[in-house]
Order: sequence, then C-alpha cells, then structure tokens
Amino acid sequence: MSTLHKDIFKSILKQIHEKYPEDSMHRDLIQDTFYWEQQRLNNAKKSDAQKKEKQFYQDLQKQYLNGKGKTTPVFRALLKRHLSEIQGDFSEAVFKFSNSILTLGIDFLMREFKFTTLFKSKSKHRPPIDSIKIRGEIDIVRKLSKTGTLICTPNHVSNLDSIILGFGLHISGLPPFTYGAGLNLFGNPILAFFMNNLGAYKVDRLKRHKLYKEILKMYSISILQNGQNSLFYPGGTRLRSGGLESELKLGLMGTGITAYFRNIQEGHPERKIYYIPAVLSYHIVLEAGSLIRDHLHSEGKQRFVLAGDAFHKKAKIRHFFQNLFRLDSSVYLHIGHPLDPFGNRVNELGESIDNQGRVIDTRRYFLSDDKIVADDNRDRVYTSMLGEKILREIYRCNTILVTHLVAFALHAMIRAANPGLSVYRLLGLPRANRQVARSDLLRYIDILAADLREKYRAGILQVEDEILNAPADIILNKALKILTRYHTILPLKVVDQSIQAKNMSVVIYYGNRLDQVPGLTMPAPPAALLSSIKPTYENPEVLN
Repeated sequence: MSTLHKDIFKSILKQIHEKYPEDSMHRDLIQDTFYWEQQRLNNAKKSDAQKKEKQFYQDLQKQYLNGKGKTTPVFRALLKRHLSEIQGDFSEAVFKFSNSILTLGIDFLMREFKFTTLFKSKSKHRPPIDSIKIRGEIDIVRKLSKTGTLICTPNHVSNLDSIILGFGLHISGLPPFTYGAGLNLFGNPILAFFMNNLGAYKVDRLKRHKLYKEILKMYSISILQNGQNSLFYPGGTRLRSGGLESELKLGLMGTGITAYFRNIQEGHPERKIYYIPAVLSYHIVLEAGSLIRDHLHSEGKQRFVLAGDAFHKKAKIRHFFQNLFRLDSSVYLHIGHPLDPFGNRVNELGESIDNQGRVIDTRRYFLSDDKIVADDNRDRVYTSMLGEKILREIYRCNTILVTHLVAFALHAMIRAANPGLSVYRLLGLPRANRQVARSDLLRYIDILAADLREKYRAGILQVEDEILNAPADIILNKALKILTRYHTILPLKVVDQSIQAKNMSVVIYYGNRLDQVPGLTMPAPPAALLSSIKPTYENPEVLN
C-alpha cells in the first residue's frame, strides 16, 4: 500500500470511528454489508471474479461468527477491501506522468488508434487542442487552483465526458483532477487505460450497503483534504433526454463542505475549497440514439422498445472521434463562476462575496455559540443551497449549438402541425409527415436565432458563433453537414426542397437541449410556416 493509500486509509478509519463510535454500530454495518453483498453476488453473472468475491465474504463471515463478537479485524478487512476496489492501481507517479503526455494520448485516441498516423505530418484531423472550445471563467479558476482545491461539477452528456473534460482542463493550464467513474466503464479497455492512469476512482453502483456508500464519501473528503482536485457529476448518470439536469444528487457534493469544515477544525482555514460548475456541449453525441431510446422507454414504458448502448462498440467510439474532430465539429466547454461550499460567488483572490459585493468570512457558517461545531443537519441545508446555485450556473453556461437549434426547430414544427399527438405517436408518423419545406424551416430558424441572441445578451445562456453572427442558411447547412456525417441512420435528410426528420428520436434528443431545460422557453413556430407539413388525417392509421 503506497503512502497515499495508507494516509487515506487512516483518514477514513478515523472518520468512520467518529461517525460510528459504538461497537454495536460497527456490528450493524458489518451485518448490513454481508446481507447486501450476498444479494448482489447471488444475482451477478458467474465468473472467476464473482467466485473469488463470494469466497472472500464467506471466509470473512466465518471469521466474524467465530470471533466471539470482535468486530475490529473484520471491520478493517472490509474497509481495506472497499478502498482497494475504489482506488484500484492508482499511482501518483503514473498519474503525473500520464498527464504530462495527455495531449499525445488524446491525439492517439483520435487518430484511428494506429501508431503510424501519430507521425504523419499531414492529417485530415485537426489537432484536438483546436477542437475543444473553452470559454467562461477559466482565468479566475486558474488563479484559484494555486491557492485552493477545486471541485469541478459538470453536466453529464456521454461516457466520454471524463476524457474530454480531463483534456480540456489540462490544456486550460489547470492541475490534474481525480474523478469517480462507474465501474461499468472500466470494461472498455481503451477508456480503462485513460481512467486508471488519469486519476479515476471506481464507483460500483450495484453495491447498496451503507458502509460502501460511507467509504465513497469519506474517500472524497480525504482526497480533498489532501489537496487533490476532484471532478464528479452532480446529476449522477448521463442525462438520457439530451437536455440538462433538473435536480442534482447531493451525496458527493456535500463532501466539499465536510472537507472544508475539517480543514477549519484542524486549524487550516486557508485550505479553501471551490466548486467549479461547467457545461459540455457536443455537436454530435456518441450514444445519442441509445440514450434517447432509453429515455423514451423509461418515460413511455410499454410504448417504446429499448435497444443497446452504442458506447460499448469499439468501432463506434473510433468512428465518433474521427468525425468529432474534423472540420466544423467541436466540443464546447463553458466554465462557470467559481462558488464556495455555501454557493457564494468567489473572486480571483479566493474571497467569498455576498449579493451586495461584500467579503464573507466563511468560517462563520460553522459557528454555534462562537465555537466551530459539527452539525450534519446544518450541512445538509448548506448542500441543498449549493446545489441550487450550481444548477443556476449550469443553465447559464448552457451552450446552444447549431445542431441543437436546427433539431429543435424541425421537431417543434412537426409537433405544432400535429397538435394532440404524444411524442410516441410523432415517432410513428410516416416520413412524409415529418417533412418541412426548407424555406419555412429557415424562417423559423431565423426567429429562434434572434431569440437566442437576446437571451445570450441577457446572460441567460451561451451560443456558438454561427448562431450569434450567421444567417439561417449557414446555420442549417452546418447542422446538416455535421448530423449527416456520424449517425448510421441519418437524423435529417434533404428531400428536394424539404428537410425530413428521418430519425425522429435522435432529432428529439438534440432538440431537447432547448426543449428540456428548466426555465428555458422558446417561441413557438407561427402557423403560417406549417402549411408544407402533411396533416395526419391523410394517414389515419397513425392515430390507431
């Protein structure tokens, strides 16, 4: 066990004993672990790993039953087991080295995974550094990274987010971030290589027992106290709809508050912690088709049939990167205003500022009768307040791209021409009924672009340059070029002088970046622009 592992083990053991000081509490945690792990392993696919895990728990249970009530050795064995699973083979030396060659590694991933292409002087791909557009408060964050510990809290679009974020934050001049990643992602050897070496720790969402959840939180607290920047997705899993999160999971988010409290309690108030909201926006999303199918299946139950997730197909990942980093297709990473653990904005000096622009002494948040005291209920309230502020900042950083705009426009027009039809009935419309005259679509794109420009100037959201400056035909042409390049079944298709929603579910997915964002409303299409859409009464079987 490395020095870092030993320090974290000691820290977690100390936290566990502080939170569960009684031996009877340890017995409850041990028994809860045995029960839930037995359930999980009985339902798991039979494999050598499953057999070894099962044997471990059987042996440990015998030791516990034969130990005449002694909990310490069993408790420590469980703690070491879980911590080893979470940290994996993480090494600080490898971590630093991997980040030093991160640009080369990402470039390798984007160039068809062939060594020969790395050394070609000419390539059809743009350098990846030119393909990620980084905007927002990056200068302030860079300064804060020198005086405090950062927690990046981005939206979650794709299973590739961690690699894109890690690369984007690296080329922005920020130090490395550790991050929690679902255990399922480590089944892909390409991503597992990057995750294991670039600071990922494993999160097994199938483990339901209390001790594991506590260790995860305490691990996060420990690495934050150790000064390691962290990244986790406050929305939890990928958002299937294509929109933005409407609520956040507050468990890991609250670890920053606890870590800061412990820093103050231990006499180190200067070790500050800052939350950095961020939003990723892709022109194309690797798993768009499977994600929206999952969303519609979840919402519609028996009205929709679920298919597989494209993320697990290596050819799909290669094809995605090849297309993502060609001309005109980029990822936008917008960095929001830094916040303290209580949701206050932070200036470049690391000072917390209230709504009147006054500097706040954040130690006061932990005072009771002029003493620094622990209070879990109080901290839960603070975490809830912080979550609301992070959500607001995520909505403000939402960057609308041409693919979002065009997809929304097409879906909104088809929906408006078929009032009363559910989204599932719209999916079943014949393609002839999902077709809009190009001239009408362009007029509606003009209306939407003008509205987005107003919202951008009011600071409500962000837009890419074409929406800010280009006419509707440029916006439409760019979106068509991008959307018809990657997806196996084209989302959009040009038919004579019309645009057809060929893959309606994927059109809905991209359009939801405007349609499924809390508090964001867009102008409806004027009735005069809907005459080119064939009405459903010409196809009565659709309504049956």
